[in-house]
Amino acid sequence: MRDVGSLRSRLHNVGAAASFAVFAVIAVLWIVSFWRADGLEYAHSLTILRATSGSGAIWLEWCKYPVSFPPKNGDETGRAVPDGLYLISDHWVANNQWWWDAWVGITFTSKADRTAWHWRFAGFGAAGFLGKHPQSQLPYLLRLFLFPHWFFAVATGVLPLQWIISRYRKAFRARNNRCVQCGYDLRATPDRCPECGAIARKTIKGAN
Repeated sequence: MRDVGSLRSRLHNVGAAASFAVFAVIAVLWIVSFWRADGLEYAHSLTILRATSGSGAIWLEWCKYPVSFPPKNGDETGRAVPDGLYLISDHWVANNQWWWDAWVGITFTSKADRTAWHWRFAGFGAAGFLGKHPQSQLPYLLRLFLFPHWFFAVATGVLPLQWIISRYRKAFRARNNRCVQCGYDLRATPDRCPECGAIARKTIKGAN
């Protein structure tokens, strides 16, 4: 039974550490998002999947774009286009390609103002509309979901906060001669808790 409790405690510690790491990343993205937008994009066939951190929120986008083929002498700047690349929106990309974008000094506030939201509340939002390709003027389909950074911060901060409270509670109980598991007064029975059966840590250390 003690082994099961020890395993559960270790899993809780690992989960709290992993959750805190994600919380730290979200906190940094949240702060940075007010003067810089960072986006991870993936191109497959005529579709782009995009996750962007900007203006205090995470933007998840699904875009279905038309292909705009380059002229024979290259792209619009006259540069030669390598074989296997095609133009999606304003990017020359290969199929199944990942890339990272960062826009320094650009926020998504104006984009949020221009977007025709189906609904938006407390930083959350959803939208879907047809737009036009900037070069070819052909229509494309966009699905957009908006999640505020605070939502992810709260979701990933619960477990680390619970771990801190648990550690503090156990330390407080140990200093006051109480069972670290249930809080029962151990002054009369310092070796084992008569309430839950937990063995005192000092007793375990002495046995070892």
